[in-house]
Amino acid sequence: MKVYDKLKREDGKSVFLYKEGAFWVAYEQSAFALSNHKRLKATKKHIKAVGGEVISVGFPPSVLDFFQDHLGFPVALDESCIQFHLTAPVDSNLFESWKNDTPLSVPQATTKNTPKQELKEPERVADAESGYSILNHIRTYPLGERSPIETMLFVKELKERVELLLG
Repeated sequence: MKVYDKLKREDGKSVFLYKEGAFWVAYEQSAFALSNHKRLKATKKHIKAVGGEVISVGFPPSVLDFFQDHLGFPVALDESCIQFHLTAPVDSNLFESWKNDTPLSVPQATTKNTPKQELKEPERVADAESGYSILNHIRTYPLGERSPIETMLFVKELKERVELLLG
């Protein structure tokens, strides 16, 4: 089933889960409803076939029991799709706010035919490791959980680290 078809089912009154590989995945309002019960990492991507941004959450089968405890027993629509009926519909304003606050995922660049550059000089290796450390620090910063002041201090710290790195 294509993402477009999955999105057509979304009505805000039910949670639809789709088996995709080893994980269960929910889209749009279903993803929002699940994230209200359990903290899940939301991913927002631009889907060309849909003509816009789509947000989703995924989790392993072991987490499905948690949602059965909170949402009741699901209805199996087929072997790769189940549905939970919600007791109250998803608030569309809260959903839109949540979706807008979730950053767009940037696809990783592939370098299949690009020869790898080797860093031979010790300083360049240290610089690369420090650069990766800074990038990882940015990537893992929980922006949605921090205040503007905490974020400003975080940016100040990053600026100091970059200045030290560049000399």
